[in-house]
Amino acid sequence: MADDGATTSRSRASGAVPLDAVRPPVSGAISFGPYLLRADLRLLEGDGVTVQLGDRAFDILCVLTEHAGEVVSNRELIARVWGKVVVGEGSLRFHINGLRKALDRGGAQTQYIKNLARRGYTFIAPVHRVSLDPPACTSSQRFERGRLPRRPTDIIGRNEEIKEIAGLLSQYRFVTLVGSGGVGKTTVALELAYTLREQFDLVCFVDLDAIREPSWVARAVAAAAGLVVSSASPVSSLIAYCRDKRVLVILDSCERVLEASALLSEQILDGCANIAVLATSQEALRADGERAYLLGPLRAPTDVTQLSVEVALSYPAVELFIARARAALPRFQLTAENGPHIAAICRSVAGIPLAIELTAGRVGTLALPTIAELLNTQFALSWPGRRTAAERHRTLGGAIAWAIDLLNDDERAVLRRLAVFSAPFTLEAAQCVARGGNIAPASVATALWNLVARSLVSSSCADGSTQFWLLGVTRAFASRMLEESGELISAAQKHAIFFREFLGSTHAGSTESIRGAVWHLQGLDVLDQSQLRETNAS
Repeated sequence: MADDGATTSRSRASGAVPLDAVRPPVSGAISFGPYLLRADLRLLEGDGVTVQLGDRAFDILCVLTEHAGEVVSNRELIARVWGKVVVGEGSLRFHINGLRKALDRGGAQTQYIKNLARRGYTFIAPVHRVSLDPPACTSSQRFERGRLPRRPTDIIGRNEEIKEIAGLLSQYRFVTLVGSGGVGKTTVALELAYTLREQFDLVCFVDLDAIREPSWVARAVAAAAGLVVSSASPVSSLIAYCRDKRVLVILDSCERVLEASALLSEQILDGCANIAVLATSQEALRADGERAYLLGPLRAPTDVTQLSVEVALSYPAVELFIARARAALPRFQLTAENGPHIAAICRSVAGIPLAIELTAGRVGTLALPTIAELLNTQFALSWPGRRTAAERHRTLGGAIAWAIDLLNDDERAVLRRLAVFSAPFTLEAAQCVARGGNIAPASVATALWNLVARSLVSSSCADGSTQFWLLGVTRAFASRMLEESGELISAAQKHAIFFREFLGSTHAGSTESIRGAVWHLQGLDVLDQSQLRETNAS
């Protein structure tokens, strides 16, 4: 690290930085190329514009710039960024690639991070430390007074939800949009901001994605309102400022600061009679007075065999696919021939808007049957989206990785082990397959409820029982985690043992039980069936 403009490039005898030499983030700022890095604020700006980085990618950048010119080994990077969480080098490569893409502004292809085979990574650009006075509030453009991000265009299939949410907000003043990553929570929240802004004196849109320190949430909201507050009393200053105003506060992406967002929402709602809060999160804030609104995926066809063009276009998922496909291939048209393929694609991604958009963007390079075949595989996880989107929305893999980063060790282990199920499963089946190590069956149940709450596992209740399942793209990502963990064979064996015992018990049961067994067998993969035969033979 260089001070006062001088760049130091020290090479240790071992060629890598030992763990005990890794320094904590500096409180000032670091500059390199057109970038300014504020580790204390978890903020990266390029030419004054905030650069969207995921949590892991940001931590990797901090470690590498702290040791600019030095080699940091893969093992040491993982230990510094993930701590005690067990991850493979594939996860490290994934976030390094995302970091490189984020730093590749305008296709300049300036190299900042170099990979040294079998040694690690090194930050090769000149680095300078910059002395900055700590600001009273964050200076990111998205926190300017009354400033809203650009209004979403071509919102499809959300009119009824927007009206319903607006009614709830008017009645209860505090609504949280809950849903899986990529389902369109931010898009709907922004459209509500533009739709309702004439009813308010001030609309504050606060993107909390880049905020990791809970104490910064109140200051971020104050900054969005154009209020400079002291660090000692940002909440009281904010309440005093908003008390005689009609204000709509939109807290976007609350997942990483749930408690701080819940507490602030309660405080400002109690202190201001004319304020309303609209939050977005993958799970509810669980705050007093909150009304959680589950934003589901777009409606997609269930029967793809007999589908006319007119009927297909009545489904919002198909309509969105056509609109985004035409952006990639202007001559693209929905026909009787390609309609079933499009419907199958929309159904395969469960109507998730981000997945539909990223998939539709492939029509210029891949045939529809090929797209359908590659969906729900690891190839689809890296299909690129808009370069200007937040990092977590640039690929399906990025969206899932961002959500998985929020999990604890038990939840992460349960999720990857559940990847052996290719169809809906019961709690009993999940407990059999996902238990092991330090995870007891009761802990599996707790982790499963949390995964459902965070929209990573879907569930439904029918006929007096609850069924769970993973969306195809989530299962593909979890399958890669399972392979990297070395638990694939163990999970498959437990899966086979469960169904062997299940079938053994149902053969002596009623016809309904046997029908249930056949339905459950739809969840067996080829590997699982082979394991089942081997287990039965033994």
